[in-house]
Amino acid sequence: MKHFWIFILLTIGAGFSESIESQCETSCSRSSWWKYQPGNIYNYKYVIESKSLMVGTSEQESVFNIEAKLQISPITPCSFVLKIVDAKLTSTNDLSVTQALNQQLTAHTLEFGFDDGRVRTVCPHEYDPIWVINIKKGILSAFQQSYDSPTESESLIETDITG
Repeated sequence: MKHFWIFILLTIGAGFSESIESQCETSCSRSSWWKYQPGNIYNYKYVIESKSLMVGTSEQESVFNIEAKLQISPITPCSFVLKIVDAKLTSTNDLSVTQALNQQLTAHTLEFGFDDGRVRTVCPHEYDPIWVINIKKGILSAFQQSYDSPTESESLIETDITG
């Protein structure tokens, strides 16, 4: 059984220094609800705690905590880039493990297609290991917001990395 707690803070930055040509998502509905502007950098703080245990076998649980600083940058109205600026594994005191995690998570950006509040496609860097891609997909799951109107109350079912 796993439990996830996610905390995200949003601030808006200016300008995107890298020149990236989008190839991940070429078309989208360009909904009027989403005002992400190509050329801006949106800064986030991502905090997650995952606990897992096998009920009935042991009282021990495995705990995994990550804190990360992120940047999400729209390249076009449909194609965005996720960049992990800094990541820390806070559930260990082993500095070498934290440094290795940070190095792997910050090595490459992740391009993704974003349409009407939903992450439609993910285009990982060819050298990112699967576990890094999965953590980045988890981050995008928290970013996804698939509602029809920001001013009306509604119930909906999200399909993301956790199912």
